[in-house]
Amino acid sequence: MQGYYGDPTNGGKCQPCKCNGHANACQAQTGKCFCTTKGIKGDQCQLCESDNRYLGNPLRGTCYYGLLIDYQFTFSLIQDDDRHYTAINFMATPEQTDKDLDLSINASNNFNLNVTWSAGSTAGTISGEEVPIISKMSIKEYRDGFSYEKFNFRNNPNITFYVYVSNFSWPIKIQISFSQHSSFMDLVQFFVTFFSCFLSLLLVAAVVWKIKQTCWASRRREHLPTHSELHQKAKYLRCWKFGINTEVTGSTQQVRQQPWREGNELTLQACDLSSELCQIVSGVFFSPGMCGNCLCRP
Repeated sequence: MQGYYGDPTNGGKCQPCKCNGHANACQAQTGKCFCTTKGIKGDQCQLCESDNRYLGNPLRGTCYYGLLIDYQFTFSLIQDDDRHYTAINFMATPEQTDKDLDLSINASNNFNLNVTWSAGSTAGTISGEEVPIISKMSIKEYRDGFSYEKFNFRNNPNITFYVYVSNFSWPIKIQISFSQHSSFMDLVQFFVTFFSCFLSLLLVAAVVWKIKQTCWASRRREHLPTHSELHQKAKYLRCWKFGINTEVTGSTQQVRQQPWREGNELTLQACDLSSELCQIVSGVFFSPGMCGNCLCRP
């Protein structure tokens, strides 16, 4: 029977589970409690998992996970050992007395949320009156802020906020954070991030452009004749000359090529090359303006 342990055979009796109010069931033979609040341990749910940042006293209250300000914490209760958990508690103390405190929490399953505060705590044990602030039922996320003026952070330097998450089903993933930051810092962070991304993109674009230019230059060099090839072409040009007879018919100037004969005073022509190569050869090996008289095949 749930809530009891022992062996009723041969006149034996079952005894109720002794779990200090932190479990509804226990191991049937040994009576070891299945604690329902994450962070509470022990055969009778009498201890906190202090080595995992849980503080408090289950004999007088419960255990809390101590949250750091401006950090997001994720709790994944997905293992078989976590199937009995239906609650988890948190606590946080503001680090700055002149800035508001923001709370953000979300989970993969529905949960109940209660938030309270007190003037302080000692090792997770509440000192002073615990005042309720928020009570929500069956939600998946919640955000809220606590004014440093309203809660008088200056005169209550040890003020502590307590968050109780309960009535959730296994498995579940919970994310929670307390933060204190100003809007000015948000703008600074935005501009720093924006310009960092912009400069990174600019640098990548410059590198890509440089690589592209290098590839284009390499391809152009592959298609251009080498210096030795130009010398060979120039030598070939000096071996073949053509005479130019010009006849003007109307407004049209007709050019007729004739084989070169000894004794004729002829202009050196480059007629066995493309127009582009003619210009290159003439520019390198011949006097300027010679290409104006070249008859080059396209």
